[in-house]
Amino acid sequence: MRTEINVLVEEVFYDKNNLIKKIGDVYSNTLSDLREKEIDHKKEVIIDYDGLNCHARMVLKKEENTFSIHGFEHFGNEFIDYNEEKLDFEQAKIIIRKIYENLEAKEQN
Repeated sequence: MRTEINVLVEEVFYDKNNLIKKIGDVYSNTLSDLREKEIDHKKEVIIDYDGLNCHARMVLKKEENTFSIHGFEHFGNEFIDYNEEKLDFEQAKIIIRKIYENLEAKEQN
């Protein structure tokens, strides 16, 4: 079982047509090391899980004073969407960790 969740923090901005543009990875990190101050209105955190049978992508985003998690999971023929809003930072990290551990458990079975 993996003990660390690798995440990418990407710089994000909006152009004049309000289209999201990404200008590359700021750095790689782990969920444990991630700090709230590293996510502001210009940044989002991408958490990818790429197992043998299970794939997922979650996006953690700061929206004013709360955080949201949006993403999906694909396991066999099953698709699951994640939409969590109005979380504090610690709640968001706990939810991401639980999703990640659930994915690992599915891979084990």
